[in-house]
Order: sequence, then structure tokens, then C-alpha cells
Amino acid sequence: MIYVYCVTDREPVLEPSSLGRCGKGLYAVGHGGLFAVVNRVSAEEFDETHINQRMTDTDWLKSKILEHEATVERVMLDGPLLPFKFATVFESEENVVKMLDENNAAFSTVIEGFRDKEEWGMRIYVDIETLRRTLVDGDEEIGALDSDMRNAAPGRAYILKKKREELIGALVGRTMYGDGELCFEALKARSVLVRANRLLPQEITERKDEMILNAVFLVQRAQVEAFKDTLEGLRTRYGAAGFSFDLTGPWPPYNFCSSNMDDSV
Repeated sequence: MIYVYCVTDREPVLEPSSLGRCGKGLYAVGHGGLFAVVNRVSAEEFDETHINQRMTDTDWLKSKILEHEATVERVMLDGPLLPFKFATVFESEENVVKMLDENNAAFSTVIEGFRDKEEWGMRIYVDIETLRRTLVDGDEEIGALDSDMRNAAPGRAYILKKKREELIGALVGRTMYGDGELCFEALKARSVLVRANRLLPQEITERKDEMILNAVFLVQRAQVEAFKDTLEGLRTRYGAAGFSFDLTGPWPPYNFCSSNMDDSV
């Protein structure tokens, strides 16, 4: 079977000495000015029956995904490309050529749209306790409640305490997502395209702080430094309040293309 990693509009350099962690035996299938970077794989691993079984093998899956990502990232160094999702396979080279022929115009347009652009990932987290302390220290209404509680009878003090907790909870929520939105908009202004992905729970992130933004930004290569400078400004402005910013990239533009085909041919 033929495994497809990506499609590019220039013949890729696939010299073994430059491929590092990429798959061995890579080659290009060219047609109509497009080139699919491919490899031959065993049906015992990648046909529909076996791939479903392999997906439960954590070691195999990790190895193959790392190989896939390394290959796409290596080809990306030579120019824009259209990345394909992991485990996209075709029965023959003829079917790869057919795919390139039928999608030539669409693929060419998308690849050209990615020229001189990079995908960057951004996750913003908030340490709720740090933000809470920051807000409580500077809020006049909460300060007034604290003063009232010190002079109130036990019953009224209990009611005021509940009101205080509700007020702080609302203030933390407004600030956390309001400032998160301001951060998002500031980075968006430095980008060509933006995509917001689902927030990940703490069980997955394995962090004590809470994720409030999980987004990817397609940035002009000439604007990457300005994008990073904007990020540093956000770190300076919000870091003391418990905000942290996790930037990753550059990545192949997986989040901004529709080439991740659902079915092999």
C-alpha cells in the first residue's frame, strides 16, 4: 500500500542523509505540477482491518505518529505543503496519481495560500488562586465586605461571607475569560487565520492551572517576530495575575486545510 504524508508543489529533497527521524524509503509521486510524498507500507499494518487493531498498540502508534510528523516537518522546510492526516493510505501509485489529478486545482490553491506562512499553537492557562489573590487585594467592594464582616454579628457575618465568595467567583470568571479574550484578539491581529480548538481538562493537561484558550494561528513568516513580541507583552501584562502562555511551533498547517482525507482510495 502507498502511505501519503503530504502534497507539495515542488519536487521535495528526500536524500537519506537529511531525513533524520523520517520514514525510510520515502519518495515522491508527481503529477500535474504536484508531488505527493509517499512510502510503501504493509497491508498487514495499514489496511482497514489491521489499522484498527494497531491503534490500540500505544508503542506502535507513538512511533508511527512521530515518523509521520517528522516527515511532514522536514518537507515543510523546502516550501509550502498540504499535510495529510496520519495513516492516509492508497492501494496503488495509480490511485495517488488519480487523487492528484482530481484535486489539482484545489490542492494548488491551498498550497499557494500557505506560502510564507507558519502555524503556531497557543494555550493560555490561569492559576485560579493567584488570580483570586490579585483581584481580592485590589477590589474595593470586597474590601468593604471584609470590613463589614469584622464588625457583624455571627449570623450576618455568615451571610456576608457567602456573598463575598459569590462576588469573588464572579469577578474571577469575568476577569479570566475577559482578559483571555483580549489576549486572543491581540494575537489574532498579528495573524492571517485563527482557529479555536476545544479546551482540555486538567486530567489531560496534567497541570494545576486551568486552560482558558487553546488556539492555532496562521502567521505570515515576516510577522512571526511581531507575533512573538505581542506575546511577550501579554506575558508582562498578565503574568503576575496567574496567566501563563504556552507557545508551540512552527507546525505544518494541519488546522487550516481540508486535505485530511477521511478515506483511502
